[in-house]
Amino acid sequence: MKKEMKYVVVFGTGKSCMVDNKTEADVAIAEARATDAGIEITLFKQIGSGGAKTGTRIKRSNTSLSEIKSKILLNLSGLPISAAALAVTLGVTPKELVLPMRQLVASKEVAAEGKCRGVKYTSVAKV
Repeated sequence: MKKEMKYVVVFGTGKSCMVDNKTEADVAIAEARATDAGIEITLFKQIGSGGAKTGTRIKRSNTSLSEIKSKILLNLSGLPISAAALAVTLGVTPKELVLPMRQLVASKEVAAEGKCRGVKYTSVAKV
């Protein structure tokens, strides 16, 4: 079964549209430029092609990561907590905590108990 091809066009204003083929995408871009000559296209991507991943990866800035790490350290208490429970507390997805938690464990600011699934994290008191 062949996947249906779609195109996503995201404009600098935050407006986006999804169309079925490249011709419709070109029309959407032309219409947007006709209404606002200075509009910029921030993303033009073909999705759903043959089994390739359709998600887009976004590189987070160092300030964004440091903010998340400081929130994690503030919310960790002496009791062990899972990444999923911590994510609910912080209002983010567990997937967003993977890199900051890995960095905190590597810098020995947070201790990890367990392997793979069911890892519990606790803050390490600095003396």
